[in-house]
Amino acid sequence: MRSFDELTSGSQRRRLRAFATEVLRAYAIPLEGLRLRIAARSFNTVFRVSLPTGFDGALRIGPRERIHAEGTEDVEAAWMRSLHDDGVVIPPRVLDSADGHPAVHHEGAGLPGRRVCMLFEWCAGHPLRDSMSLDGAQELGRMAALLHEHGAATRPAEIPRVLVADKALYWRLPNHLSKTPEGSMLTEALERVTQVIETLWAEWPNPPHLVHGDLTGANVLAHEGTLRPIDFQDLVWALDIQDLSISLSSLDRFAGATELKEAFSRGYGTVSPWPSAGPEILVALIAARRLHMLNLTLELGRPGAGATVERLTRSIAAWMRVQDSQIRRHVATTDGK
Repeated sequence: MRSFDELTSGSQRRRLRAFATEVLRAYAIPLEGLRLRIAARSFNTVFRVSLPTGFDGALRIGPRERIHAEGTEDVEAAWMRSLHDDGVVIPPRVLDSADGHPAVHHEGAGLPGRRVCMLFEWCAGHPLRDSMSLDGAQELGRMAALLHEHGAATRPAEIPRVLVADKALYWRLPNHLSKTPEGSMLTEALERVTQVIETLWAEWPNPPHLVHGDLTGANVLAHEGTLRPIDFQDLVWALDIQDLSISLSSLDRFAGATELKEAFSRGYGTVSPWPSAGPEILVALIAARRLHMLNLTLELGRPGAGATVERLTRSIAAWMRVQDSQIRRHVATTDGK
């Protein structure tokens, strides 16, 4: 059997579909009349699962790389169910396997690695990023505040099994930054953001709590004027300001990013006060997020990774130039007194 990486994209999809069929047996899903369609394929592969009975689900198949803590999926399911039951925001329902667990760990012939899979109800809609607007950004900010309030009040027993964002690179990956041509610059950038994060964790007035960890327009579905958050896989124990920096970082890719960020902040403020952090803290945390994503991109080495590495590296270098300029102006002002 040819290795998965040697296959054409079409052959890879067929092998993934066969794997998905195997996984669905663990959920006691009848295979007669089963229809599987790939709905998304990036870090995870998501299949839409449809049956003649009217069942409509989303099967998430994790990658071969395991970057989250073991047991993260249990926390993910528990928090999503709590949010759903409390009506704070309405994520998709999590469906248990036949043995009563929210995640299925499966190895399939011809597919590398032991994959962690979860089945959710299917949610209609399109990703908010496809129609981002000022109103959408404001509602995204409101959702972020609601999730923060709920996450701060949530203390499931599984919390020790999620990752803790008390460092810049908190996913379970080796540090690849020094191996790039810009390794010395990226290493210095990592040192700078590490100092910011360590200071925040020592001095921030709000304690860390569960946060979504990837609340962006890609992970919120818009349907008939309603937004629903999806993909809580990256949930993490973090400070609220760190989670907000992830959302703000994602808005930089849209035209009118400044106005979108202001709308996001207004939306957050309709529920909770915006955290008191200066702009220099936020831009440093955004740089930390980009280092985080850059390291993941280097680890995965997927097609098109080169362009992503170049874009993220340029952004980090630009942040360092601005920071250096600010330091020089501060020194000049101090010396002139």
